[in-house]
Amino acid sequence: MERNLDLATRRCAVAIVLMAYYRGEAHLASSLSVIDGLIAVLNFVDKGESSSKHRIFLSKGHAAPALYAALAEFGIIEPEELLTFNTPMTRLGIHPSRTLLPEVEYSSGSLGHGLAIAAGVALGNRLRGNDSFAFAVLGDGETNEGSIWEGAMFAANQNLTNLVVLVDHNKVQSVARYEEVAGGYSIANKFKAFGWEAITLPGNNVNLIFEELNRFSNESQRIKPLAIILDSTAGARVSCMENQVLWHYRRPNDQEFDLAMRELDAANIAPDLLEIFS
Repeated sequence: MERNLDLATRRCAVAIVLMAYYRGEAHLASSLSVIDGLIAVLNFVDKGESSSKHRIFLSKGHAAPALYAALAEFGIIEPEELLTFNTPMTRLGIHPSRTLLPEVEYSSGSLGHGLAIAAGVALGNRLRGNDSFAFAVLGDGETNEGSIWEGAMFAANQNLTNLVVLVDHNKVQSVARYEEVAGGYSIANKFKAFGWEAITLPGNNVNLIFEELNRFSNESQRIKPLAIILDSTAGARVSCMENQVLWHYRRPNDQEFDLAMRELDAANIAPDLLEIFS
């Protein structure tokens, strides 16, 4: 059955805001900006007979609410479990834990490691004759880490054509804008300089991202790993949260929550999620 990816993404945005409002500490803007990329990758993993072999590594672990919302939307965890986010004894912590939630590929939160781990998995797959992909989802601020570029150099040197990195380029870091910290350098050009194929896509257009994943996977003459730079908006789809540094950490108040629910059309597209949190 074909999944309506835009609807799935908007439902996940509702779930993210619900978790942030009722449980707090949700890194709201970062979760809203990356959800299109996560939904596109999960749909790619879910669509084929070999889906169980593909692996996704959320390196920007502070966007855990986006991952949990996507897992619930795809039926990998129960939607009711979202209500336990950031509560004592929960499996759904502020950062994802593979120990608590085996559906998560690795415990993340300390930034800079996801690309290298995914590269190792991609190399292992190739050595075993396994044609599956490894996906790493990074934040743009995370690309300030030297370990990212060590992993990128290794992946290019090994010609890991079964490795795809998605960089959530929402232009906002924890306490400043991306260019204030990293300058105005192109992330795509950096990956190209390290020997990767790199393209930039609208980061909050889930269908375009999914189409690019299909294009790359079906390309018979792949010779480089792929970096997809997602030109996204922090706090996407909620006007009062968009492109604001303060929403990296902030919890919405009552008025902001009500506005988000209206703009996301939550009552029509996600009444089941509203009932869970009511």
